[in-house]
Amino acid sequence: MGSFDPDTFLDRSFSGELPTEYPLIPEIDEAIGTVKEGSVKVRKFDPKEDSDRTEPSYQLTLSFVIDDERAREAVGHDKPTADLSIWLDLDSEGNLIMNDKTKNVRLGMLLAALGIDPNSGWSFRMLEGRSARVSVRHETYNDRTRAVVRNFAPVA
Repeated sequence: MGSFDPDTFLDRSFSGELPTEYPLIPEIDEAIGTVKEGSVKVRKFDPKEDSDRTEPSYQLTLSFVIDDERAREAVGHDKPTADLSIWLDLDSEGNLIMNDKTKNVRLGMLLAALGIDPNSGWSFRMLEGRSARVSVRHETYNDRTRAVVRNFAPVA
């Protein structure tokens, strides 16, 4: 690329259309998805002013690389992704609620699908690089449609 000068770049003139939407992978009933390296994050959501909640909420977010030829063709590269978000149930100290049959159920399902034994000690980063059978659906929020993982199950 030679030497890149950000100041010169800012003054450079461009013409031509740029895309305004990301290409969308098709809805897929079943494919192998592998959790993308570096995609596992926890997002914080502060309570809204008109809400009864006083504490923030937290959501696990990650991306699966979908191993499907139709998905690769749709996006034009070899690592198409679909996102997964799971609300986390935390106690007042910020720890996962582990011993309540109604809390973190979807997280437990994800760990099982990825072959992680929760009794052996685990961390969220251990999800990266692991695979599951996934289904992909389209979800629209704020006029933006994206590919999301709806269901997941063990590969074997």
